[in-house]
Amino acid sequence: MDTAPTGRLAFDDADIDHAFALAVAGLGKLHSPLASAMQFRDCDGHLWNLRLANIEGRDLTIGPPGLSDGPLMLVALSRDEAKADRAQSLRRRFGLTSSEAEVALGLGTGLTLREIADHRGTSLHTVRDQLKAALSKTGTRRQVELVRIVERHQQITNPDG
Repeated sequence: MDTAPTGRLAFDDADIDHAFALAVAGLGKLHSPLASAMQFRDCDGHLWNLRLANIEGRDLTIGPPGLSDGPLMLVALSRDEAKADRAQSLRRRFGLTSSEAEVALGLGTGLTLREIADHRGTSLHTVRDQLKAALSKTGTRRQVELVRIVERHQQITNPDG
């Protein structure tokens, strides 16, 4: 991730950069407040959350002079530490690989196998194989059982939320 010579945020990964440009373009055309969110993985494998929102400068109660002249975009970038911690905890507890833990967590958030594959840029066949391995390592036979284990594990490791 870098700042491009045009003054806009640019990503080294062309797919992420294109998705970001589309999100910014879509928000820029709107006249009412709207937000967009996306996730991406950096070259070190860390998961990041990127949130965008268009705001009107006149709605700001504080800020540098000149900001109230037109529409603005708020960009918030944060590392998804909670998901990384949950994945690491599942890996330690059940001996899952990173990919298997990611599939289990994806199912736990309500994603389908196809959505997990699309989000991760892998084939459905690969995700199914990772699901089978996760089922075996957790001693479960069905996706719903795996989701229950993920939910229970999250409650035990993080009782407040």
